[in-house]
Amino acid sequence: MDRTGDIRLRDFDTGIMGLVGATLRNVSGFKSAYWAPIQDIEFEKGANQVRCLFVPAEQVIKKYILPSIVVRRPSMPLGTTRMHSGGRQYRTPAKNASPVIIDRGGGYTAEGYTAYESKLPAVPYDFNYEIQAISRYENDASLIFNYLLYKIKNRCIVTVTDSIGDERKYPGYTEDILHIGEIQDVLQKRFMVSFMIVVQGQLDQNLPTTSPACQDTQFNMEILE
Repeated sequence: MDRTGDIRLRDFDTGIMGLVGATLRNVSGFKSAYWAPIQDIEFEKGANQVRCLFVPAEQVIKKYILPSIVVRRPSMPLGTTRMHSGGRQYRTPAKNASPVIIDRGGGYTAEGYTAYESKLPAVPYDFNYEIQAISRYENDASLIFNYLLYKIKNRCIVTVTDSIGDERKYPGYTEDILHIGEIQDVLQKRFMVSFMIVVQGQLDQNLPTTSPACQDTQFNMEILE
């Protein structure tokens, strides 16, 4: 099996941004950030796009950029139903290994390498993502809601890029959709719709190991008295 890259937590966070159609871009007055193309949004600082933010689950954003899509990851329980009972993620010749041919006797030979690199399977997790669409106007909230429905759907595929640039695809599904509601604070009125997405992913928690393919056999010829 070919050598594979590592999958880290941040890779899934980036994959969620891709799921909602957000890409990194520069908008006048802002640093490079994620923006989603949504038509007919009443946004003063950029036409037809909405800022996408990834924030810690416990963080409270006091000053919102409205409208905005806020992504949080409140939990990531172990995917116990998808645990591996054994095996390896891959086994491939080590980088500095040399090819070797072993005489097995009787006219038979075995070909291989002097050393092999292997890695245990990744550990499965269920990543729970809350996606909040927050706007100043109810019409904008409805537009973002429809946009997210089209992008996320009840069942979806999240594309994740590993450490060597290979793409992997993981299934996700919508667990909860909260209706558009009015939020009132001391500064202004806001409207919000919230999605809960569960992604059945995995994380690499084991480093590759290298071991020799065979070792010299030693025989003890002493006779025990």
